[in-house]
Amino acid sequence: MSEAGRKVSSFRCARSLQEHKTCGICWGVRIFGALKILGRSPIQEASRYAAKRAAWDADPAALAEQRRKWREAFRRRTGLPADGLPDAEFRAGQKAARDAKAAERAAAKIERAAAREAARLLGPTPSERQRAWRTANPARARGLVRSWKLAHPDKVRADKRGRKLAKRARTLEILTKAQRGRCAICRCRLGDEVHIDHIMPKALGGSNRRSNLQLTCAPCNLAKGPRHPLDHARSLGLLL
Repeated sequence: MSEAGRKVSSFRCARSLQEHKTCGICWGVRIFGALKILGRSPIQEASRYAAKRAAWDADPAALAEQRRKWREAFRRRTGLPADGLPDAEFRAGQKAARDAKAAERAAAKIERAAAREAARLLGPTPSERQRAWRTANPARARGLVRSWKLAHPDKVRADKRGRKLAKRARTLEILTKAQRGRCAICRCRLGDEVHIDHIMPKALGGSNRRSNLQLTCAPCNLAKGPRHPLDHARSLGLLL
């Protein structure tokens, strides 16, 4: 259903829920809104209905059948009996459903209040206290981090090495998928010995961005060296 259709179907007047189900204003707005969405004119629909009404007046059996269909559709749509009046069972069921939902909302509200009170009594967690301290003392926090790095250079190197290996593995995965497992120069199948080549060599101003990287086999990468990609392509006879 479109957004306009949802707006029309969700229209409600200021009446209660029970009155809303049989409210002519609500259903009139829905009908006219549906006609507008379908691109039909209310005048044309009124003319069609007048023609149908004339046919039903001429055939009482057809009118009785149509009224039976209307009552059945009304009963399915609203859950009310065919005469439009709520019976005792329907009212009792609706009240029980409302009471159950109200009880669920009350229980959830009590549970949330208990959780808030418990959090207030326990106080902030250690991570929250640490975060608040770093926010209040940024210069001192940076000094502590700097002193820890100077006191543990081996752990800093290991962390950098791990990040570098993770980045290399991610780059290999992306480039292998993009090149379909083939060398970017000779198009052979890449084996275990894969070289990450800079398309524009770093000696000529190339960057380490992924857009400047390609996977090649070892012979192609060693043959290319630090040359410009166009010069290397001319030496292979790929360019004039």
